[in-house]
Amino acid sequence: MVTEFFETHCFLCGFSAQCRDTDHGNRRYFRCTNPKCGEYEIFHTAMGRLDTSPDFKTHASQAASQVRDRDKIYEITFDTTAGCVNGEVIARRDELK
Repeated sequence: MVTEFFETHCFLCGFSAQCRDTDHGNRRYFRCTNPKCGEYEIFHTAMGRLDTSPDFKTHASQAASQVRDRDKIYEITFDTTAGCVNGEVIARRDELK
C-alpha cells in the first residue's frame, strides 16, 4: 500500500519537505527542498536516536545531497547490535521508484 505525501519539515535540516511512510510504516521517505540536503529514507528507530544528534544530521544531509544516481538513495538505519545509527547509499527500492 502506497501512502500519500504530506508537507512537513525535513528531519535532517528543517527545510520544507515532502514526506510519506514506506515499508509498511517502518520507514519514512523524505524529499527535501534544500539543495544542501536531498532525498533519503530513514527508519523510525533511527529517527528516535537522532533527535539529539545534530552532527550526524548535518553529515547525513550533506551525504543525501551528493546522491546523483536516480537508482540510488541515501538510507539511514539503526543497528540494534552495535547500538548506533548508520547511513549509506543503497539501490532505490521499487517502492520509491
